[in-house]
Amino acid sequence: IVLMFIYVYLLLFGFKYCQKIKEPFSKFILVGVLMYLFMQIAVHFCVTLSIMPNTGINLPFMSRGGTSFLINSFCVGFMLNVAPAVHRSEARKRVHHLDQIVHSA
Repeated sequence: IVLMFIYVYLLLFGFKYCQKIKEPFSKFILVGVLMYLFMQIAVHFCVTLSIMPNTGINLPFMSRGGTSFLINSFCVGFMLNVAPAVHRSEARKRVHHLDQIVHSA
């Protein structure tokens, strides 16, 4: 159950920043990464609940395999690389707003 909450938090983190991104390329990258991780997680949970037959898809960051871990790490790295861009744009807006206040006074 704890693992499920960790995956839900990871996906919600990604979707939260996806809504804030204004650059189309970064948004497409983030949506693709999120769908890739979501499909792996959803299929694995369906297999665990016996809804789907066993497919051999790895559970991100849990299943054994170096290549799977490496690709999933790159995916999370892309997510974390896009997230600071959102913070930078929000910080620029705040600085611009403060600059307008200072110059208007």
